[in-house]
Amino acid sequence: MTKPEVLRLIADNAYVNFAGHGTWEIKATVVIPRTGDEDDEVITIKEITHNEEDKTGIFDGSKYNTFCGFNSWRELKIRAAEDGLTVAQFQDNVWEDTANDDNYEPANLRNLRLAERLYEHLENKDIFYELDIED
Repeated sequence: MTKPEVLRLIADNAYVNFAGHGTWEIKATVVIPRTGDEDDEVITIKEITHNEEDKTGIFDGSKYNTFCGFNSWRELKIRAAEDGLTVAQFQDNVWEDTANDDNYEPANLRNLRLAERLYEHLENKDIFYELDIED
């Protein structure tokens, strides 16, 4: 397997659980081939975090919700005008809404970000050099 394939595998199997006040556990269990004729290795990788964005995704409406839920700039402009706002004012109102799920990093992007971190833990395991991972 290549490193990008392993990262995708980790991301596809990653999940984040609440572990106590202000604490979350990031975890993924993956099956990775070993070099030679050895059986595949089942590995669980985990990390404890105190960053809530590792659970919710990064909050940034301007990045993740550019058109504020509309399909185009034109639709956004029309809606802002209907509300008597400039597009910038309308966007600011939407982007400040922490209850709007569209303002958060999507789960697939969050999981890829977390997979990079979990991969570092995989590299630190003694068995890492027995795994069939190409750069």
